[in-house]
This record gives sequence, structure tokens and C-alpha cells, in this order.
Amino acid sequence: MNTKDDSRQRPGPVPEQQETVSAPAPKGGLLAQIAKFGLVGVFCFVVDYVIYRVCNGVFEGTGLAARIPSYYLVSAACGFTVSVVVNYLLSMRFVFTRRQDMSRGREFVIFVILSIIGLAVNEICMFVGMDLIYAGWAWIRGLMSYDFAKDVFFKFGATGVVMVYNFITRKLFLEGGNRTLETTDPVTLTPVTEQDTEDILRWRNASFVKEHFILRDDLTAEGHARWLTEQIGTGKAVQFVIREPSGRGIGSVYLRDVDHEKKQAEYGVFIGEQDALGKGYGAWACKKMLSYAFDTMGLKIVYLRVYADNDAAIGSYKKAGFVEKEILKDVESTDGEIKDMIRMEVRCEKPSV
Repeated sequence: MNTKDDSRQRPGPVPEQQETVSAPAPKGGLLAQIAKFGLVGVFCFVVDYVIYRVCNGVFEGTGLAARIPSYYLVSAACGFTVSVVVNYLLSMRFVFTRRQDMSRGREFVIFVILSIIGLAVNEICMFVGMDLIYAGWAWIRGLMSYDFAKDVFFKFGATGVVMVYNFITRKLFLEGGNRTLETTDPVTLTPVTEQDTEDILRWRNASFVKEHFILRDDLTAEGHARWLTEQIGTGKAVQFVIREPSGRGIGSVYLRDVDHEKKQAEYGVFIGEQDALGKGYGAWACKKMLSYAFDTMGLKIVYLRVYADNDAAIGSYKKAGFVEKEILKDVESTDGEIKDMIRMEVRCEKPSV
């Protein structure tokens, strides 16, 4: 065995990711921010207005306007929908500072909700302006034509109201402020040693752990010793103990059947302390282990097998990047239970150097 192989036999600890991040301040002062939002708003208003007039022209030119008296509301909705998407993209790029404690998915959901409310505000303003005020007040009709009221006066007014609404709500819900965010991983990984044998046996032999494995016979001290010698000691597997910040071990994560030629390995994990279940520790351990597999070991593929009825685990693996590749039909465990399994894998996305 050469020294190159020896270097991967005993993995070093996966470094804990702990940092203090200062969220950036809003882009410019409040007045500058309002000014930039105004410029973005003017551009988006042009987009909104052009689409609104084009849609009105389609309704009027095809005769649909006679059959749909409030057709301008449909036109307003079309123009608003396109313009609000453009407004969002430009605002988050040039006006507002994104919150570092908010995922893009959550940001998008909030954006959609705020946009739906904004669309309702826009439609209400147009309805009140045209169907109630213009239609009900004769002196207003004496001041302006129907087309001017519909296409200019109330349309501009509705847009102005929505712009104010957009600025306030985005600043409240999407803006990153001057605050300090502390991000600390809730778990650390340390290489498994002989001193961990008692914990490993207790965790692995727990009934709520074994039911998720094909091999359900009790793990013995002798069997674990052979695993340390023949698998961990030869580089065919790597294993870590999952520890809470207090240092307490709660389970283990590992890669087995490591193939350095094909640059792949099989992933496994178990949480053996019942009071640690449901806290996301397994997901964090998975994230760290994949980072170790790809960045330190140089693997390209990590795969796993999971029972098809284990929805919670499958969902967690998908969040970590695993995708379903194959259904393994009628897999029999050592205690005789037969169930389908799913083979999942995740590939390193970093280009080879």
C-alpha cells in the first residue's frame, strides 16, 4: 500500500462552518432609494401602460369591448402582471438589498403574495375610478372624456397608489437591514474511533434505526472492529460521528464502497438519540458529508438506497440535491421484510480541474 493511498485512510475532521455575517445596509439613503425606485417605477409604468393600451386596442378592434364592458380591467391586469415582474427584478437588483437570512424561494413566495395584493389594489382603484366615480358623478364626466379617464387619469392614479404600496411592502418584507446574523452549523462531524464503539452499537441496534436498514441483525463489537480495520482502515469507507455543539454524539454518517477509480461511493446516515430526531441534524450532516466527499475526497457521484415509503428521508435527500434514479423492486431485509427501495444520487457540479 503506497503513501498516496494512506493519505485517505483516516479522514480529518470536517471543519465547522461558523461565521458572523453583517448584512449590508440598504442601497443608499432613503431619499436616494426612493429616487431609484421612482426611476424603476417610471420605466415599469411605461411597460404597464404600453401593454394596457395594446390590450385595449385588441378588445376594441375585435369588437370584444362591446361584449365585455369592463374589458379595461383585463387590460389593466395584463399590463400590471408584466410590469410588476420587471419592477421586482429591477428593484431587487438596483434599489433594495436582499435579506441574507431569506432564501430565494421564500423571497419569491413573498413577492407573489405581495404582487397579488398589489394587483387587487390596482383593480380596485380602476373599478372605483371608472365604475363608481366616473359613471356616478356627472361633473367628472363634464371635465374629461371616457377615454381620457380610462386611459390616463384613473390609470395614472391607480399606478401611483400601487407604486407607493410596492415600495412600502418591499422595504418592510424584502429589504435587508443593518443587523448582524450569526450562522452556526448545529452539528459537527468527527472521525469515528474505537472509543465511539459503545455509542455506535447502541445507536445502530436501536429498533427505530434498524428498521431503515436492509441488514437488521444486531451489530457486535467484533463486527464493528472489523469494519474499522477492513473498511475504514483501508480507505474503502469513511465514517464520522455527528455531534451537537455541546459535543454529545447523536449518530453517524458514512460513505461506504468508496471507488476511487469511478469516483463514487454510497451514502448512509443514522440518528441514534431519539431526542435528536426531527431537528434537521441529519440534513446538516448530509450537507457536510457531501462537501467532504466532493471537495476533499474528489468524488463525482454519491448515491444511496432508501425505502420507498420513507417520505421524510426522501424529501430530506432531495433538498440536499439527490435525485431519484431507479426503483429497486422487492428488496428483502435480513429479517424477511420485502419492500421497494429507491436509488438516489447526487453529482458534483464543480468542473474538473
